[in-house]
Amino acid sequence: MVRSGFPQVAFCEAGGGYGKSMAVAEFLHTQVDYAIWYPLEQLRDISLFSFVENLLCAIEVVLPGVTGQLGNHFHELQRSVSAAEFEASLYKWFLPTLQQQLAQVEQRWIFVLENYHRIDNPQIETFMTEWIAQSSPQFRFIVTSRTSLQWQCRADWLACNRLTVIPQACFHLSAEEALLVVHQMHASLSVEDTLSLNDALHGWPFLFLLACQ
Repeated sequence: MVRSGFPQVAFCEAGGGYGKSMAVAEFLHTQVDYAIWYPLEQLRDISLFSFVENLLCAIEVVLPGVTGQLGNHFHELQRSVSAAEFEASLYKWFLPTLQQQLAQVEQRWIFVLENYHRIDNPQIETFMTEWIAQSSPQFRFIVTSRTSLQWQCRADWLACNRLTVIPQACFHLSAEEALLVVHQMHASLSVEDTLSLNDALHGWPFLFLLACQ
């Protein structure tokens, strides 16, 4: 992400155990004041309502008071209108209001949407696309997934340098990193054995760590 200059959005795409979350956490530690981290495994379901409801909670945890009465209005809206009217209202007033609230935050922040491969709901993709599109350039987003994220906006965002994609190959352990891991873990592996092991595991960090224990 640092090498790419990290435009507004980064897709981190790699299988389980490749260290996506750890890499993102290390990056955030040096780059921003606040990280709004949204792990999607906490969702009760993958409806648009549940997604936005938990989104507000994630924001409130990191930036208390920023969302104001938005949460109350959100629940009131969901109870009083049809599903179609609810979705339309999200884009008519909810997102603009959320943007106004977040714009009051002076510190640097990044929104992390973790494990998006769990989501198979085009309404949520549309919501995230609209949110990012309406956001100021200083508001940045990271989306992690075990699969390639085929959002409809992907090609256009890549073309206009709004998106960078960090593929699985970037999360492989290099020879130098493998040797450093062995040294830090005080594992009894020679240089030759370390390199052979890393090659056999195709640089998969999780399995390499297990093998060194």
